[in-house]
Amino acid sequence: MSTEEQTLPLVLLVEDEILIRLVAAEGLGMLGYHVVEAGTAREGLTKLREAAGSIAAAVVDIGLPDGKGDDLALTIRQEMPGVAVIVASGYGDNGLKSRFAGDTLIRVLPKPYQPEDIDVLLREMKPIRPVPEA
Repeated sequence: MSTEEQTLPLVLLVEDEILIRLVAAEGLGMLGYHVVEAGTAREGLTKLREAAGSIAAAVVDIGLPDGKGDDLALTIRQEMPGVAVIVASGYGDNGLKSRFAGDTLIRVLPKPYQPEDIDVLLREMKPIRPVPEA
């Protein structure tokens, strides 16, 4: 990881739909975040563990091909309590908010969303200070 990448807030984006992942990653990059991408729950956990302590936040799709995004969100929060997590769902709330009630570092974001929506939630949860590209 370059020195520049280390100074930007690092966000893990776990999304199996490639077009959604590309748009979200590009948009977050333009907002000043460095994004690590994963297409499955397993890949997301691997990248989270490899970055040990560097990841400030994770955006996790609810429907992943190898697991449930809400389970992944809870695993992330258990393994790395300081990481803020946004669970993105195109299926409505479906009890997600109540499942995460009491955890101030998990939010539910309905799909479709814009990268700016992620930015707003991250700033609510953590003192993340992205630096937009010049």
